[in-house]
Amino acid sequence: SKANRALPLVIQAESDRPPTTSAFLLEENGPATISDRTALAPGWDERPTSKAGWADENKPTSKERPTSSGRPTSKDLDRKMVWARDTEELKSQVRERLATERPYDVKDLYHETGLFQWIARHHIFENTTLAVITINAIYIGFETDFNESDVLLEANPFFIVGENFFCVYYLFEWIVRFMSFRSKYQCLFDAWFMFDSGLVLLIVLETWVFVILAGGRSPFGNNAAILRLFRLLRLSRLVKMLRSSPQLMILIKGVVTAMHSVVYVMLLLGILTYVFAIICTILSSDAGVIKDQYFDGVALSMYSLIIYATLLDDLSDFMDAIRAENSMILFVVFIFICLSALTVMNMLVGILCEVISSVAETEKELFLAEKCRSVMKEIVVNLDQDYSGSISLKEMKDILVTPGAINALQEIGVDPLGMIDFAEMFFWDEAGKPVDLSF
Repeated sequence: SKANRALPLVIQAESDRPPTTSAFLLEENGPATISDRTALAPGWDERPTSKAGWADENKPTSKERPTSSGRPTSKDLDRKMVWARDTEELKSQVRERLATERPYDVKDLYHETGLFQWIARHHIFENTTLAVITINAIYIGFETDFNESDVLLEANPFFIVGENFFCVYYLFEWIVRFMSFRSKYQCLFDAWFMFDSGLVLLIVLETWVFVILAGGRSPFGNNAAILRLFRLLRLSRLVKMLRSSPQLMILIKGVVTAMHSVVYVMLLLGILTYVFAIICTILSSDAGVIKDQYFDGVALSMYSLIIYATLLDDLSDFMDAIRAENSMILFVVFIFICLSALTVMNMLVGILCEVISSVAETEKELFLAEKCRSVMKEIVVNLDQDYSGSISLKEMKDILVTPGAINALQEIGVDPLGMIDFAEMFFWDEAGKPVDLSF
């Protein structure tokens, strides 16, 4: 046919294009005819491309000009076919990425079977650990007030028993989590586990190792500063309590996220304070009391403006003292209060609220998605009738009539009825054959 005779010319014209495009010029079953290409891309109309592969709207060549009948050329159809194939490949890559990408969960690194992983995953173990951390936080304050001994063996028996109890439990928790990892080296990449490891090391050193090596005395002799430092490091146990509370972690993440904006707001406040401190220092050069008390130099002026005019501490006495001696400085300080305390500080509060709200919304979505994943995984495992590790259409129907699954899907905004409508997209391939999905 004419199309087959013209195809070598089209291939020759395509030699200047990138290899990724010309590689698709030939069909798997032989060259495609013009009618075949028209059927695949009806009404396709695209301007010819330059050697770089980009559309050149200003310089169409004579060989690549559309036909007088308005029908697309063979080169246009080839480009449409290439784009269709590239699109399908891109979609498959995106689907694979979405299927494999999931939030980090240390439990995914644990063994699937065994006593230690069962204990580490159990909710009673997690709640008990949280209760022990809370009791330990209260105990630290009580021990600080009433334990006057720097050496554990010389303390009241109540404190000896308490220190050993917390040391034993934290060491037990660490062993359970360490033995739960499938590959032990993976624990080195878990930040919270490494933090717990350092915490347990400090507790064991303070409670057992130092006592044994020093024979019940302080291993540092008369230098009690180092021992006090170890006792202060026990406050790091409170971080474990923060980690166990999602609401507190949301606030901390929000503050960390907003830190970049907070730095610029504080920089703006520092510049304003510096400028107005210079003005107040110059204007108060002839004053008496307020110069010696508030504006004797730029540094003291900045301190006075931050404490009294920004944080508004004892503002009335500060303003009355200035009013009694210099009305011009009073007017300048009023302007500074409007700019710093009423504008910049409120802007800082607004930034923190906005960022924390955004972080809270994101964390809420992640929490609901993880909750839905856990619930659905448990249901799917229980309904996997053939123990194949995959789910069939029949098993999917059983899942959608389970109340727990429906509630979990609705919490994350998934319509169970919509899943039924789109089931054919998941459980049938392009050839119309039924397929099973892995989970």
